[in-house]
Amino acid sequence: MKRLGVVVLVACLLCTCSKNDGALIAGGATETVNAQVMISDTIVTVSIRSDTLAAVRVFINNSAFSPVHNTGFIDSAILTGRNMQTEFAVMPGTYNIMVLEQNSKKSVAFMSINVAVSKKDTLSDNLTEGNVLKGTVVLPAGVDLKNNRVLVYCEGTVFSQVLTEPDFQFVNIPDGKYRVTAWVNNTIESGIKSLPLSVSRQVDLTGENSIDSIQLIFSK
Repeated sequence: MKRLGVVVLVACLLCTCSKNDGALIAGGATETVNAQVMISDTIVTVSIRSDTLAAVRVFINNSAFSPVHNTGFIDSAILTGRNMQTEFAVMPGTYNIMVLEQNSKKSVAFMSINVAVSKKDTLSDNLTEGNVLKGTVVLPAGVDLKNNRVLVYCEGTVFSQVLTEPDFQFVNIPDGKYRVTAWVNNTIESGIKSLPLSVSRQVDLTGENSIDSIQLIFSK
């Protein structure tokens, strides 16, 4: 990738978190992960150092990101090894950086950044274990989930799930306020044509460990 500016590396800010998540560390051992985002003009460099994460996927998208409409996605990269680093060349603006553990798809880090010409900045995420969001999509009686493609997603993030059963779950969502949407793409049943294409709910995960009772209800 052609550099648009000189990336200035500064000392990493160390962030330590203890996880009991066997998908990341067996036995609940203490995990130390250093994560850093460096901005130099319109080059964004993401660096991750970990003794335990075998592979991660780094996403960069803007607030308009939607898996339904294929908008807002900028780029992504899969990184492996102990010292992982990638660069993105972007236009000036505000973006979300999300790092997912490649195998479990669980969130490792999330941060918002502002990119501007002649701006140099270094950000570090605290990597605290995120929240759990559980819920159920309720379709009207007589409408079969198997005959329809139902997608649930947190708007502006990469958290999304195509349902094979009514229940859904997102793990390790960072603190914040989110709009959760269920979207239906009818493939067979004509009865669902009278339904709205999507149903949304606002959720507030600020300071919460989990929300396990959200319902997204489609009604005729």
